Amino acid sequence: MPNISTLAGADLKALAQELDKLLAEYSTKPSVVFESEESRLAWVFSGPKRRKRAWEQSRPCMFPHCKTLAVTRSHTIPRAALALIAEDGHVLTPKFNEVRMRLEMQRIGINQASTFPGFCSGHEQIFQCFEKKVELQEDSSLHAALQVFRILFQEIVITEYGLASLKQTVEKHRAQVDGWGRRKLERFMRGRGLAPVKEFAISGVGPLARAEQTIADQVAHLERLRSQALEPFLAGFRSGVVRGTLLQHLVPGCLPLALAGHTDFRYMARGASTIDNVLVVMGLHPCSNGSFLMVWTPFENGGAAIDDYLRMYSANASESAGILHMIEAWMLSGSDHWYMTPSAWSSLSASERDSALGAISDVEHGIGNPWPPGALSRILLAWSQAR
Repeated sequence: MPNISTLAGADLKALAQELDKLLAEYSTKPSVVFESEESRLAWVFSGPKRRKRAWEQSRPCMFPHCKTLAVTRSHTIPRAALALIAEDGHVLTPKFNEVRMRLEMQRIGINQASTFPGFCSGHEQIFQCFEKKVELQEDSSLHAALQVFRILFQEIVITEYGLASLKQTVEKHRAQVDGWGRRKLERFMRGRGLAPVKEFAISGVGPLARAEQTIADQVAHLERLRSQALEPFLAGFRSGVVRGTLLQHLVPGCLPLALAGHTDFRYMARGASTIDNVLVVMGLHPCSNGSFLMVWTPFENGGAAIDDYLRMYSANASESAGILHMIEAWMLSGSDHWYMTPSAWSSLSASERDSALGAISDVEHGIGNPWPPGALSRILLAWSQAR
Protein backbone atom coordinates (compact mmCIF):
# COMPACT_ATOMS: atom_id res chain seq x y z
CA MET A 1 0.00 0.00 0.00
CA PRO A 2 1.52 3.39 -1.01
CA ASN A 3 2.41 5.75 1.82
CA ILE A 4 2.44 9.53 1.98
CA SER A 5 6.13 9.84 1.03
CA THR A 6 5.57 8.14 -2.34
CA LEU A 7 2.57 10.18 -3.46
CA ALA A 8 2.70 11.94 -6.81
CA GLY A 9 0.41 13.38 -9.44
CA ALA A 10 -3.33 13.37 -8.69
CA ASP A 11 -2.90 11.75 -5.27
CA LEU A 12 -0.41 14.41 -4.15
CA LYS A 13 -2.61 17.23 -5.44
CA ALA A 14 -5.65 15.74 -3.68
CA LEU A 15 -3.69 15.47 -0.43
CA ALA A 16 -2.60 19.11 -0.66
CA GLN A 17 -6.21 20.17 -1.21
CA GLU A 18 -7.37 18.05 1.73
CA LEU A 19 -4.73 19.62 4.00
CA ASP A 20 -5.75 23.13 2.91
CA LYS A 21 -9.39 22.27 3.60
CA LEU A 22 -8.51 20.81 7.00
CA LEU A 23 -6.49 23.88 8.08
CA ALA A 24 -9.18 26.26 6.84
CA GLU A 25 -11.85 24.36 8.74
CA TYR A 26 -9.88 24.55 11.99
CA SER A 27 -8.98 28.22 11.49
CA THR A 28 -12.58 29.30 10.92
CA LYS A 29 -14.21 27.02 13.51
CA PRO A 30 -11.73 25.81 16.16
CA SER A 31 -14.45 23.97 18.12
CA VAL A 32 -14.68 21.45 15.26
CA VAL A 33 -11.82 19.48 16.85
CA PHE A 34 -14.05 18.40 19.74
CA GLU A 35 -16.13 15.26 19.32
CA SER A 36 -19.08 16.75 21.17
CA GLU A 37 -20.21 19.87 23.01
CA GLU A 38 -19.72 17.97 26.26
CA SER A 39 -16.05 17.32 25.49
CA ARG A 40 -15.57 20.98 24.54
CA LEU A 41 -17.10 22.15 27.82
CA ALA A 42 -14.99 19.66 29.76
CA TRP A 43 -11.88 21.18 28.17
CA VAL A 44 -13.09 24.74 28.91
CA PHE A 45 -13.73 23.95 32.59
CA SER A 46 -10.46 22.05 33.04
CA GLY A 47 -8.32 25.19 32.66
CA PRO A 48 -9.72 27.21 35.59
CA LYS A 49 -9.80 24.12 37.82
CA ARG A 50 -6.18 23.31 36.99
CA ARG A 51 -5.07 26.91 37.65
CA LYS A 52 -6.94 27.03 40.94
CA ARG A 53 -5.28 23.82 42.16
CA ALA A 54 -1.84 25.10 41.16
CA TRP A 55 -2.42 28.51 42.76
CA GLU A 56 -3.45 26.97 46.08
CA GLN A 57 -0.35 24.79 46.33
CA SER A 58 2.55 26.14 48.36
CA ARG A 59 5.88 26.95 46.75
CA PRO A 60 9.29 27.99 48.10
CA CYS A 61 9.37 31.46 49.66
CA MET A 62 10.11 34.21 47.13
CA PHE A 63 12.58 35.93 49.44
CA PRO A 64 16.07 35.51 47.94
CA HIS A 65 17.83 32.29 49.01
CA CYS A 66 14.95 31.15 51.27
CA LYS A 67 13.80 27.56 50.70
CA THR A 68 11.06 27.48 53.34
CA LEU A 69 7.58 26.88 51.93
CA ALA A 70 5.55 30.03 51.47
CA VAL A 71 2.14 30.54 53.00
CA THR A 72 -0.45 30.15 50.24
CA ARG A 73 -2.07 33.51 50.89
CA SER A 74 0.44 36.33 51.22
CA HIS A 75 -1.41 39.64 50.94
CA THR A 76 0.06 42.15 48.50
CA ILE A 77 -2.36 44.88 49.52
CA PRO A 78 -2.53 44.76 53.33
CA ARG A 79 -5.66 43.13 54.68
CA ALA A 80 -6.18 46.14 56.97
CA ALA A 81 -6.27 48.41 53.92
CA LEU A 82 -8.78 46.15 52.17
CA ALA A 83 -10.94 46.13 55.30
CA LEU A 84 -11.33 49.91 55.04
CA ILE A 85 -13.11 49.64 51.68
CA ALA A 86 -14.89 46.31 52.18
CA GLU A 87 -18.61 45.85 52.76
CA ASP A 88 -19.58 42.76 54.74
CA GLY A 89 -15.96 41.68 54.46
CA HIS A 90 -16.02 41.67 50.64
CA VAL A 91 -14.78 43.77 47.73
CA LEU A 92 -15.19 43.56 43.95
CA THR A 93 -12.41 42.86 41.45
CA PRO A 94 -12.34 42.46 37.64
CA LYS A 95 -12.04 38.80 36.64
CA PHE A 96 -12.26 37.09 33.26
CA ASN A 97 -15.06 34.51 33.18
CA GLU A 98 -13.63 31.71 31.05
CA VAL A 99 -17.02 30.05 30.65
CA ARG A 100 -18.90 33.15 29.54
CA MET A 101 -15.74 34.47 27.81
CA ARG A 102 -16.08 37.98 29.18
CA LEU A 103 -14.68 40.25 31.87
CA GLU A 104 -16.87 40.56 34.96
CA MET A 105 -16.69 42.02 38.45
CA GLN A 106 -16.29 39.22 41.00
CA ARG A 107 -17.15 39.43 44.70
CA ILE A 108 -14.28 38.23 46.88
CA GLY A 109 -13.58 38.16 50.62
CA ILE A 110 -10.70 40.22 51.97
CA ASN A 111 -8.99 37.07 53.31
CA GLN A 112 -8.59 35.88 49.70
CA ALA A 113 -8.34 39.22 47.90
CA SER A 114 -4.90 40.33 46.71
CA THR A 115 -3.17 37.15 47.85
CA PHE A 116 -0.55 34.98 46.20
CA PRO A 117 1.81 32.16 47.30
CA GLY A 118 4.66 34.55 48.08
CA PHE A 119 6.55 34.50 51.37
CA CYS A 120 7.08 32.13 54.27
CA SER A 121 5.69 33.05 57.69
CA GLY A 122 9.12 34.28 58.77
CA HIS A 123 9.61 36.69 55.87
CA GLU A 124 6.00 37.85 56.14
CA GLN A 125 7.20 39.61 59.28
CA ILE A 126 9.23 42.19 57.34
CA PHE A 127 5.93 43.78 56.31
CA GLN A 128 4.48 43.92 59.81
CA CYS A 129 5.82 47.43 60.41
CA PHE A 130 2.87 48.73 58.40
CA GLU A 131 0.69 45.68 57.74
CA LYS A 132 -1.91 46.59 60.37
CA LYS A 133 -1.27 50.33 60.36
CA VAL A 134 -4.21 52.24 58.90
CA GLU A 135 -2.69 55.73 59.01
CA LEU A 136 0.22 56.64 56.72
CA GLN A 137 2.10 59.83 56.01
CA GLU A 138 3.31 61.17 52.67
CA ASP A 139 6.92 60.50 53.67
CA SER A 140 6.27 56.80 54.41
CA SER A 141 9.12 55.77 52.14
CA LEU A 142 9.74 52.46 53.94
CA HIS A 143 6.11 51.48 53.39
CA ALA A 144 6.34 52.42 49.71
CA ALA A 145 9.61 50.52 49.20
CA LEU A 146 8.30 47.37 50.86
CA GLN A 147 5.14 47.56 48.79
CA VAL A 148 7.18 47.83 45.58
CA PHE A 149 9.07 44.75 46.81
CA ARG A 150 5.83 42.80 47.26
CA ILE A 151 4.22 44.02 44.06
CA LEU A 152 7.24 42.98 41.98
CA PHE A 153 7.17 39.46 43.40
CA GLN A 154 3.38 39.30 43.00
CA GLU A 155 3.63 40.26 39.34
CA ILE A 156 6.35 37.69 38.69
CA VAL A 157 4.37 34.91 40.41
CA ILE A 158 1.18 35.81 38.54
CA THR A 159 3.08 35.84 35.22
CA GLU A 160 4.82 32.53 35.99
CA TYR A 161 1.58 30.78 36.91
CA GLY A 162 -0.24 32.26 33.93
CA LEU A 163 2.54 31.15 31.59
CA ALA A 164 2.66 27.61 33.00
CA SER A 165 -1.12 27.31 32.76
CA LEU A 166 -1.18 28.64 29.20
CA LYS A 167 1.49 26.14 28.14
CA GLN A 168 -0.52 23.27 29.64
CA THR A 169 -3.71 24.48 27.98
CA VAL A 170 -1.97 24.82 24.61
CA GLU A 171 -0.46 21.34 24.84
CA LYS A 172 -3.84 19.82 25.69
CA HIS A 173 -5.47 21.68 22.83
CA ARG A 174 -2.64 20.76 20.47
CA ALA A 175 -3.19 17.08 21.26
CA GLN A 176 -6.91 17.53 20.58
CA VAL A 177 -6.23 19.31 17.27
CA ASP A 178 -3.62 16.81 16.12
CA GLY A 179 -5.86 13.86 16.96
CA TRP A 180 -8.76 15.41 15.01
CA GLY A 181 -6.53 16.17 12.03
CA ARG A 182 -4.99 12.72 12.03
CA ARG A 183 -8.41 11.03 12.07
CA LYS A 184 -9.64 13.15 9.19
CA LEU A 185 -6.49 12.51 7.19
CA GLU A 186 -6.66 8.78 7.84
CA ARG A 187 -10.18 8.65 6.42
CA PHE A 188 -8.98 10.50 3.35
CA MET A 189 -6.00 8.15 2.91
CA ARG A 190 -8.10 5.02 3.30
CA GLY A 191 -10.54 6.36 0.74
CA ARG A 192 -7.73 6.50 -1.81
CA GLY A 193 -6.20 3.15 -0.84
CA LEU A 194 -3.20 4.76 0.85
CA ALA A 195 -1.37 3.78 4.03
CA PRO A 196 -2.66 5.62 7.15
CA VAL A 197 -0.71 8.54 8.59
CA LYS A 198 1.13 7.66 11.81
CA GLU A 199 2.05 11.19 12.87
CA PHE A 200 0.34 14.48 12.18
CA ALA A 201 0.74 17.92 13.80
CA ILE A 202 -0.79 21.33 13.18
CA SER A 203 1.06 24.49 14.17
CA GLY A 204 1.00 28.17 13.30
CA VAL A 205 -2.70 28.46 12.42
CA GLY A 206 -5.88 29.49 14.22
CA PRO A 207 -5.92 29.70 18.03
CA LEU A 208 -2.67 27.70 18.21
CA ALA A 209 -0.80 30.43 16.35
CA ARG A 210 -2.15 33.13 18.63
CA ALA A 211 -1.40 31.08 21.74
CA GLU A 212 2.15 30.33 20.61
CA GLN A 213 2.78 34.04 20.06
CA THR A 214 1.28 34.86 23.47
CA ILE A 215 3.62 32.34 25.11
CA ALA A 216 6.63 33.89 23.39
CA ASP A 217 5.52 37.38 24.45
CA GLN A 218 4.98 36.30 28.06
CA VAL A 219 8.38 34.60 28.25
CA ALA A 220 10.02 37.83 27.05
CA HIS A 221 7.92 39.90 29.45
CA LEU A 222 8.85 37.70 32.42
CA GLU A 223 12.55 38.00 31.58
CA ARG A 224 12.24 41.78 31.28
CA LEU A 225 10.39 42.02 34.60
CA ARG A 226 13.15 40.07 36.31
CA SER A 227 16.16 41.70 34.68
CA GLN A 228 14.96 45.32 34.41
CA ALA A 229 12.92 45.60 37.59
CA LEU A 230 13.39 42.90 40.23
CA GLU A 231 17.17 42.45 40.03
CA PRO A 232 17.99 46.19 40.26
CA PHE A 233 15.50 46.64 43.09
CA LEU A 234 16.92 43.69 45.07
CA ALA A 235 20.48 44.93 44.55
CA GLY A 236 19.54 48.20 46.21
CA PHE A 237 17.29 46.56 48.80
CA ARG A 238 20.17 44.46 50.14
CA SER A 239 22.25 47.59 50.72
CA GLY A 240 19.41 49.54 52.27
CA VAL A 241 18.64 51.88 49.38
CA VAL A 242 15.86 52.08 46.80
CA ARG A 243 17.31 52.08 43.31
CA GLY A 244 15.41 53.74 40.53
CA THR A 245 12.86 56.45 41.20
CA LEU A 246 10.19 56.16 43.87
CA LEU A 247 7.50 58.77 44.44
CA GLN A 248 4.61 58.70 46.88
CA HIS A 249 1.62 60.94 47.45
CA LEU A 250 -1.20 61.00 49.98
CA VAL A 251 -4.51 61.51 48.17
CA PRO A 252 -7.06 63.30 50.40
CA GLY A 253 -10.06 61.17 51.34
CA CYS A 254 -10.20 57.40 51.62
CA LEU A 255 -11.04 56.29 48.09
CA PRO A 256 -13.17 53.15 47.60
CA LEU A 257 -10.27 51.50 45.81
CA ALA A 258 -7.05 49.54 46.35
CA LEU A 259 -4.61 48.70 43.53
CA ALA A 260 -1.23 47.01 43.08
CA GLY A 261 0.38 46.19 39.74
CA HIS A 262 2.76 47.22 36.98
CA THR A 263 2.59 48.38 33.40
CA ASP A 264 4.53 50.24 30.70
CA PHE A 265 4.00 53.69 29.36
CA ARG A 266 5.58 55.16 26.27
CA TYR A 267 7.67 58.21 27.08
CA MET A 268 9.87 60.62 25.14
CA ALA A 269 12.36 62.36 27.38
CA ARG A 270 12.63 66.10 27.12
CA GLY A 271 15.03 66.92 24.30
CA ALA A 272 15.12 63.31 23.06
CA SER A 273 14.08 62.05 19.63
CA THR A 274 13.20 58.46 20.52
CA ILE A 275 10.34 56.96 22.51
CA ASP A 276 11.07 54.61 25.41
CA ASN A 277 8.84 52.08 27.14
CA VAL A 278 9.11 52.93 30.82
CA LEU A 279 8.26 50.11 33.25
CA VAL A 280 6.21 51.44 36.16
CA VAL A 281 5.05 49.81 39.41
CA MET A 282 1.85 51.34 40.79
CA GLY A 283 0.16 51.09 44.16
CA LEU A 284 -2.85 52.68 45.83
CA HIS A 285 -3.63 51.71 49.42
CA PRO A 286 -6.58 53.01 51.43
CA CYS A 287 -5.76 54.35 54.88
CA SER A 288 -7.70 56.16 57.57
CA ASN A 289 -6.27 59.56 56.62
CA GLY A 290 -6.50 59.26 52.83
CA SER A 291 -5.26 56.95 50.09
CA PHE A 292 -1.53 56.27 49.80
CA LEU A 293 -0.34 56.38 46.19
CA MET A 294 3.09 55.21 45.05
CA VAL A 295 4.88 55.05 41.69
CA TRP A 296 8.25 53.38 41.07
CA THR A 297 10.38 52.93 37.97
CA PRO A 298 13.69 51.02 37.92
CA PHE A 299 15.39 53.76 35.89
CA GLU A 300 17.53 56.17 37.89
CA ASN A 301 16.60 58.99 35.51
CA GLY A 302 12.94 58.00 35.65
CA GLY A 303 12.15 61.00 37.82
CA ALA A 304 11.79 63.20 34.75
CA ALA A 305 9.48 60.68 33.11
CA ILE A 306 7.26 60.33 36.18
CA ASP A 307 7.40 64.09 36.73
CA ASP A 308 6.11 64.74 33.24
CA TYR A 309 3.57 61.98 33.66
CA LEU A 310 2.14 63.45 36.86
CA ARG A 311 2.17 66.94 35.32
CA MET A 312 0.14 65.65 32.37
CA TYR A 313 -2.70 64.69 34.71
CA SER A 314 -2.61 67.78 36.91
CA ALA A 315 -2.61 70.25 34.00
CA ASN A 316 -5.86 71.97 33.04
CA ALA A 317 -7.66 70.61 36.12
CA SER A 318 -7.46 70.75 39.87
CA GLU A 319 -4.66 68.55 41.18
CA SER A 320 -7.17 66.29 42.91
CA ALA A 321 -9.28 65.72 39.79
CA GLY A 322 -6.15 65.14 37.71
CA ILE A 323 -4.73 62.56 40.12
CA LEU A 324 -8.07 60.74 40.18
CA HIS A 325 -8.10 60.66 36.37
CA MET A 326 -4.61 59.13 36.55
CA ILE A 327 -5.88 56.46 38.97
CA GLU A 328 -8.78 55.75 36.61
CA ALA A 329 -6.24 55.27 33.80
CA TRP A 330 -4.37 52.79 36.02
CA MET A 331 -7.61 50.84 36.52
CA LEU A 332 -8.58 50.78 32.84
CA SER A 333 -5.20 50.55 31.10
CA GLY A 334 -2.59 49.72 33.74
CA SER A 335 -3.42 46.78 35.99
CA ASP A 336 -6.50 44.65 36.62
CA HIS A 337 -5.22 43.88 40.13
CA TRP A 338 -7.59 46.31 41.85
CA TYR A 339 -10.39 46.05 44.37
CA MET A 340 -13.39 48.33 44.83
CA THR A 341 -16.11 48.95 47.38
CA PRO A 342 -19.20 47.10 46.05
CA SER A 343 -21.59 50.03 46.54
CA ALA A 344 -19.20 52.37 44.69
CA TRP A 345 -19.24 50.07 41.65
CA SER A 346 -23.02 49.62 41.94
CA SER A 347 -23.49 53.40 41.86
CA LEU A 348 -22.40 53.35 38.21
CA SER A 349 -25.11 52.84 35.61
CA ALA A 350 -25.20 49.54 33.72
CA SER A 351 -23.81 51.22 30.59
CA GLU A 352 -21.01 52.86 32.60
CA ARG A 353 -20.05 49.51 34.11
CA ASP A 354 -20.05 47.86 30.67
CA SER A 355 -18.00 50.73 29.26
CA ALA A 356 -15.39 50.43 32.03
CA LEU A 357 -15.03 46.65 31.60
CA GLY A 358 -14.78 47.11 27.83
CA ALA A 359 -12.04 49.70 28.27
CA ILE A 360 -9.98 47.27 30.36
CA SER A 361 -10.00 44.85 27.42
CA ASP A 362 -8.85 47.54 24.95
CA VAL A 363 -5.09 47.19 24.45
CA GLU A 364 -4.82 50.33 22.28
CA HIS A 365 -4.83 52.61 25.31
CA GLY A 366 -2.11 52.79 27.94
CA ILE A 367 -1.62 54.86 31.06
CA GLY A 368 0.29 57.41 29.00
CA ASN A 369 -2.41 57.44 26.32
CA PRO A 370 -5.49 57.42 28.56
CA TRP A 371 -9.19 57.53 28.00
CA PRO A 372 -10.81 60.91 28.75
CA PRO A 373 -11.99 61.31 32.37
CA GLY A 374 -14.98 59.02 32.83
CA ALA A 375 -17.43 57.58 35.30
CA LEU A 376 -14.81 55.93 37.52
CA SER A 377 -12.91 59.17 38.20
CA ARG A 378 -16.25 60.87 38.87
CA ILE A 379 -17.12 58.25 41.48
CA LEU A 380 -13.64 58.48 43.03
CA LEU A 381 -13.98 62.27 43.27
CA ALA A 382 -17.42 62.01 44.88
CA TRP A 383 -16.10 59.57 47.51
CA SER A 384 -13.01 61.65 48.23
CA GLN A 385 -15.16 64.73 48.83
CA ALA A 386 -17.66 62.86 51.00
CA ARG A 387 -15.08 61.43 53.40
